[in-house]
Order: sequence, then structure tokens, then C-alpha cells
Amino acid sequence: KRAALQAMLGEHLRLTTDENTTGTLVVDGAHVIAASDTPGDNDWFAVTLTEGETYEFGQYAYAGHVPGVEGNGVPLADAYLEIYDSNGNLLAIADGGGPNTPSGLDALMTFEAPYSGTFYVNATSYDNDGDGVGDFVGDYELFARTATECLSARNPSGVTSNQRVPQCQAGGGST
Repeated sequence: KRAALQAMLGEHLRLTTDENTTGTLVVDGAHVIAASDTPGDNDWFAVTLTEGETYEFGQYAYAGHVPGVEGNGVPLADAYLEIYDSNGNLLAIADGGGPNTPSGLDALMTFEAPYSGTFYVNATSYDNDGDGVGDFVGDYELFARTATECLSARNPSGVTSNQRVPQCQAGGGST
């Protein structure tokens, strides 16, 4: 994956219909609706972050029509997100079904940017058999949002009270 990211760094980012889609993710912007088209699909998204700012990244199964020629017509069964720095170093992962998962096998992570600049999000699926290739295909929704308001909405027990901050709800924000 690191080699794929490093090869991509010099290329113009654009959405394609191949198995290794590239594009741009905008913090607090519109959610991206996309598809993991084949097992092992890695969809790369550049995102600009600010040092010290905390963000939430989510990859949720999507039931509906994916715009364009992509789409499987079936929600992604087990999401897996990775964040890389501009040198291709893995900084964070979120495993659908992991401790931050809002429900089912969607992936949600909180990430504090260690520097200001461009980072890369790899939206893929979980690798059940350990061969380094995600095992699932399906449609998903991807987003990045500033977590400051979400974190300030935590009640004394540390559980997020999403009812108080609409953009912090799973699937909330722009669509």
C-alpha cells in the first residue's frame, strides 16, 4: 500500500473507475459516496488537515445508488480505514467492528493531525484471511469532519451525546 501511495503522490488526484480510485476528501464538506469494486480495492483520498486539530473520519456502508459507473448495489460489509502521511507512513487505522464503531461493521476514527498539510485516507475493506487484500466489495459513504464540536458534546461519563450536536450523528453533516 505504501508503494501505491508513493506512486500516486506525484500524480494528479482524480476519481476513476479502476480498483484503486483516487480523489479528494474535504473536512466538513460533502460526504463521498463510492464503492469498493473488487476484493483488494484501495480508494485513496487526499485531505488537508491542520496541526493539533482533531478530526473524525468515517466509512459507513451505503445502501442506495452510487453516482456514475461505480457501485455494486450492495453495502460494504466490513469497512477499514487507514490514514497515511505525505511520506507514505501509516499513522492510524479504523477497523469496522472495532471499539470506535458506531454500529455493525462501519469504521469510525478520531485523529489528531501531527502537522499541517496533506494526508491520505485509504478506504478499503477488512482483510479476514491475512493475505494483505481486503476481502469485501460494496458501496460506502466516506466523510471527514472537525471533531471539536463532537468532543465538546461529551457528557460526564465520556459518552458522546450526538442528539445535542446534529453534525456529530453517525451519517450527519453534509450529504
